[in-house]
Amino acid sequence: MNPCCRVLLAVFLAAEAVFGFRPPAAGGPTELVPRISIREEYNDNILFSKDNKKKDLLTIASGSIRVERKTERLNSAVDIRAGQKVYADYRDLNTLDTSASANLDFRVTERLTMGVSGAWTEDSLRGYDEDTDGLRLNGDRERLNVSLSGGYNFSETGRADISLDMERTDIQEPLEKERLEEKRFSLNYSHDLSRIWNNTTGLLGLNYVQYVSEIRGLGGLGYLQEYDSDIWQFTVGYSKELTELLSYYVQTGISYTDTRETVTQNTFFGPLSSRSGADSLGTVVVAGITYKTLYYDVALSFSHDVGGGSGTNGAVERTSAAFDLTGRLTEEFRATLNASWRLNQNDRNTGDDLDELTLTLQPGFRYEINDDLYLSAGYRFISRENRRNDTLTEGNLVYFEVTRQFNYDID
Repeated sequence: MNPCCRVLLAVFLAAEAVFGFRPPAAGGPTELVPRISIREEYNDNILFSKDNKKKDLLTIASGSIRVERKTERLNSAVDIRAGQKVYADYRDLNTLDTSASANLDFRVTERLTMGVSGAWTEDSLRGYDEDTDGLRLNGDRERLNVSLSGGYNFSETGRADISLDMERTDIQEPLEKERLEEKRFSLNYSHDLSRIWNNTTGLLGLNYVQYVSEIRGLGGLGYLQEYDSDIWQFTVGYSKELTELLSYYVQTGISYTDTRETVTQNTFFGPLSSRSGADSLGTVVVAGITYKTLYYDVALSFSHDVGGGSGTNGAVERTSAAFDLTGRLTEEFRATLNASWRLNQNDRNTGDDLDELTLTLQPGFRYEINDDLYLSAGYRFISRENRRNDTLTEGNLVYFEVTRQFNYDID
């Protein structure tokens, strides 16, 4: 049986097994939402390559099942997804992407909240990975993420939030195998300053990130590149509501990065290694403004910091700006416009320097035929300039998608 049919059949059989012999109950706090979708894409540069441009039509048949439970003190959800990608011409790129995620948020007391979440993904990246803020990848990826969080209200005006995130990613490319590990600790405090400054909240933040990248070359005798970065960031700022519709936020601070690099090259006489290290002190800036009305939302954001960059052999200095517009033209019709500008840079001692500027533009729309059936379509333009070797790569994508979901109360 075709893998596309297997995905759809699995979703329908799961729904039938649960609901086929009795009507779903109504009014319970637990909800089951099976969902299926068919998506058609046309991409004029499926590998996002400057010299090896290939265009193709891609069909994606997806299915998912989500179980969600909400009570006064507990919010929990489990989501399982699968999507079969089928290319019209380049069939060797066909793949089945799968993912599973779960989260649990619990209000322990009136002041204390705790949460835990996890996610696993196995998918194929061809040319462009949006998760890495404009960086190019080309391979099969497996990612595991676990997050712990907690929050405490000291008073009506003060709250502290703490989180610990751990993520591991394995990427198999044609000539390289990459493992990325990231551990992130965040401590944030917010305090209502309205007594001295109307509708204003003060913000303090402390972040620590340990980022490890390991790349193994599979061609020839092979090689090993290792990058280990410790990143400390401290920020201070505030958010302010100017009106009921308009608000903004600003945070700025310092960042300290300590990086160790090791390259091991296999030779006929044994492995040869070279090591180096460097540290740097920089700035962190995060700012944004939002305007929300009954019919449309507008958001403009800017950031400059240091973080992990999948596929870039280590941590990168990233500067980005984004514009997002969502407008509800009618009760059923919604239009969106997203634009972003991202600059990724890194000076390496043991590898090529990174200096890439990525621009994206994504208009789209969604039409809701009813509560369970909707159509969506859009266009995406990507331009990536490698400023180190003065090359420009561009790609255009157009898609149309039909989604049907089923909502059942099972309590």
